[in-house]
This record gives sequence, structure tokens and C-alpha cells, in this order.
Amino acid sequence: NHAQVGSRRKPEAESANDANRANTVYSRSEVALGNQPNKQLKFLSENWGLIIWAVPGAWVFIVLTIFWAMPRIDFRVGSKAVVVEWMGFAVRRIPLSDIARISKRLKGKPEVWRNTLRGNHRMLVLYRKSGKRPVVITPQNRYIFRKQLETTLERLAARAD
Repeated sequence: NHAQVGSRRKPEAESANDANRANTVYSRSEVALGNQPNKQLKFLSENWGLIIWAVPGAWVFIVLTIFWAMPRIDFRVGSKAVVVEWMGFAVRRIPLSDIARISKRLKGKPEVWRNTLRGNHRMLVLYRKSGKRPVVITPQNRYIFRKQLETTLERLAARAD
């Protein structure tokens, strides 16, 4: 009996007497697949052509969607906030009253809003008074956008005084 402890026996054919069933040892794969171990393999063998094209096709679709959506992100300075827009819809607002300073250099882990793959030459970092993460944006022309933002911030500060 001890010699059989490490070995695995194949399940016996069903008999009228279920007394032998308690001693039967099943492999993990047989337990996981249940009574129909070939059902999943049959699906794979019948649809292998579809599966081979579906997985890379899904990846290509995801990558093309990202490349299509990325340039449609735009930035504008509103009267109360810097607005990040995607196809005209506001997806993020950073209140002007929360902006402490504007920089080209990044310190810390930012919240990134890019509309280009190579955005280092267009990067502006908005540091916040609230201590939350800085926000990185990539406007088309960062110097013009920065000047607009600084002018708006100065007007806001002048109104507060």
C-alpha cells in the first residue's frame, strides 16, 4: 500500500459498485477540466485560425486607437481653470487658484497629459499649491501657452488684491 502513495492511478471505468471510487486518484488537470477534458481542446483545435489572428489583431486595434486619440488632446486657459480637452470635451480642469508655479523642469511623479509621443520639447509642468501631484501638459507652443497662463494668473492675483 505504501508503494502506491506516490504513484497516480488512472480512473477506473464506472462500475455498478461505487466502493472503488473513494480510492481513485485524479490528476489536477482531470479535476480542473471535469468529466469533459477534451471540450476546451476541441474548441482550440477547431478555431485555431481565428485565435491566431484575433490576438495580434486586438493589439493592433488598441495601438491604432491610442495613436488616433492622442493628438486629439488639447489644452486651453479658461477664466477659472486650465482645461484639458479631448475632442472638445473637458476631461480635466486644474483651477488657476491652485497653480503655484509653471516650469519646464519636472520634479516628482506627475499626472501626465500628453498629445504627442515626443513631448519633452513641449512639456510644461504646473506645480500646485494644494501639494497634489504636479501636472505635465504638452501644448503646441509651450512659450505662448505659458505666457497666456502667466498673464491670466497675474490678472487673477490683481483682482484678489
